[in-house]
Amino acid sequence: MLKDYENYLIAAGRCEGTIHQRMIQLLRLERFVLDLKSVTEKDLTNFFSTELRNAKPEYRKAFRSAIRGFYAWATQMGYVDVDPAYRLPTVKIPRPLPRPVSEDALAFAYEEA
Repeated sequence: MLKDYENYLIAAGRCEGTIHQRMIQLLRLERFVLDLKSVTEKDLTNFFSTELRNAKPEYRKAFRSAIRGFYAWATQMGYVDVDPAYRLPTVKIPRPLPRPVSEDALAFAYEEA
């Protein structure tokens, strides 16, 4: 099933780096659940709450996207009957703190303008 999905990504024109990253993410999930065809929503929730618990929000969001894309494809192709990733909770990425410019840099910018 993973090879078919990889072929699908290639046919869809995804860049090599994206395909490689998606395959790594799906293999990591497969090691956790053992059988991608029998995954449940609960399995995915457990995966995120244990395996990805300390991962950065950006990585968790990318991982969620990879899993949702994979299971949407798997459902469409008939590999699974129900998409277990459909209701995965969204991953919130905190807004970055403002990084004000230093007084010296601001003065320099005014002088150069």
